[in-house]
Amino acid sequence: MKRSSALLFSTLSLFGLAACGGGSSSPSEPKPPLVVADDTTPNTFSFNPITNALRATPHESETVTISGINAATSISIENGE
Repeated sequence: MKRSSALLFSTLSLFGLAACGGGSSSPSEPKPPLVVADDTTPNTFSFNPITNALRATPHESETVTISGINAATSISIENGE
């Protein structure tokens, strides 16, 4: 009877260790850091048109928040100053 109990205990212990991922005391492999590539292309944005604007008169556009980039990038302005 003692032998059956010992065998049953050993079997249950083995299945218990297997169910929880084993019984090894060695540390798990460290995961490499997540590398994110630089994204310097902004999300689409636009300016509302200024109606009834006089030609050759400076006009100030509204402020926009540039989003969609995760690194410094150069900017340029076309068809404006």
